[in-house]
Amino acid sequence: MSLEQIPNNNLNNISPQEEFLRSKEDIEKTDFDLIKLRHLTSLLAEKQKQENPELPIDTETARLNMDDYVENKVFSKEEVEGIKETVKELEAKFLDKIDSSNIHEKIQQEINGEKVELLTAIVLYKFLKDKFIITRSSRYDDIDNGTDTIIFNKTTGQIVCTLDESGVLIGQYADRKKLKILEKNEKGGTRLKFGLILTKDSEGTPHIQGGSVANIPIFDILMDSNEVNKHLLEVQNNLDHVSNFEHTLFRYFAQSIDFQAKQMQDPELKIPSNIKQLAQEFRSEIERLFPNILYHDDIIEQRKKGILKPEFYTNSIKISKPEERDAFREKLK
Repeated sequence: MSLEQIPNNNLNNISPQEEFLRSKEDIEKTDFDLIKLRHLTSLLAEKQKQENPELPIDTETARLNMDDYVENKVFSKEEVEGIKETVKELEAKFLDKIDSSNIHEKIQQEINGEKVELLTAIVLYKFLKDKFIITRSSRYDDIDNGTDTIIFNKTTGQIVCTLDESGVLIGQYADRKKLKILEKNEKGGTRLKFGLILTKDSEGTPHIQGGSVANIPIFDILMDSNEVNKHLLEVQNNLDHVSNFEHTLFRYFAQSIDFQAKQMQDPELKIPSNIKQLAQEFRSEIERLFPNILYHDDIIEQRKKGILKPEFYTNSIKISKPEERDAFREKLK
């Protein structure tokens, strides 16, 4: 169902906020790309929960589940109930900004934004699942701390970074978001009320549990929602299959992280050393896992021999010799 096909029955009798919620729900029920992405996200959450039974993750949404932090005695029930009330208040402030003139625009922004967040988690999971845990942030940290995706190193027991994704690639909004992320890193990174830590039980066995965490580098990942929507059909309803689009998207993620991690090293930005170090370590780990991911091909070579296929960049083996690299080329059409 498109936005233009929203039923208009009795809409004059309800508030813009109610119309927004009803219409958004109607569209979500028939948006097959969104349904597929939600299904895949649920699958990756279930798989990670099976591997790490104490992981406080909601297996339906892949968000860190605030209620699990009560069960694990990180917070009291009263504390979490109070935080949930704060979330409702923040959500109400968003709804207050909706009027009859911007309902369709806000619905589209919300749905496109969710697709970008879900797709990010899915692609990161497919490529990084052996080394990292990929979750969506709790609803509270999403709204209040501006974090969408959390990347946790299984070995070191650290959240190496958080991501703030957007479906807007260029323009004033994108520029403001970049500046906001930079300022947040200068102030010591982001914090998570509902984060992850690695602890050991009485026998010394490590296990993951919930906990508040601070001083985490945050990266912004900007995408064009319209361009993303064109390729969502290529994402199969299967976590074991990786499409060319997903190979390309992961490379874009790596390039964005590489650029921002290097940018953080600029002494004029005055970013704390621990933030710079964590960001650089994550950037280096991506390149260690995928040694060709940041390779820049020669334009003349592309014209003569063809462009490199997406899977070249995500190959786990370093490919240095030109003749070996040429095996991954395809002629330009």
